[in-house]
Amino acid sequence: MSRVGTKWAWKTSVSPPSRKLLLLCLCEMANDSGELTASQARLSKATGITRSVLILHLNALIDDGLVMRQAHYRQNGRRAVNTYYVGFSKMFRFIKAKQQEEKALEGLEVEHAIY
Repeated sequence: MSRVGTKWAWKTSVSPPSRKLLLLCLCEMANDSGELTASQARLSKATGITRSVLILHLNALIDDGLVMRQAHYRQNGRRAVNTYYVGFSKMFRFIKAKQQEEKALEGLEVEHAIY
């Protein structure tokens, strides 16, 4: 449980209320590094949000830049439980910075390929 994360979630403007509840739940489950591993079934049970609506809210939180999802796969290729990173943490900011750096480098590679 991360008190810092929960405090951050309360201050973060998110609507509708069920999406805010999901963000609070993610922060409550996260460690101090802002990382948690949880199945959609576990999140659905914890929040009382149906799985289909939960997926919509998770995707919206990801699109809004408040949460990141890392997918994991089993050896047979099937999906496993996801790892989530919540926006209050240094780890989240580090990953975001690395992603932006990679995008910038890809842009440079494309420019050099054009010339």
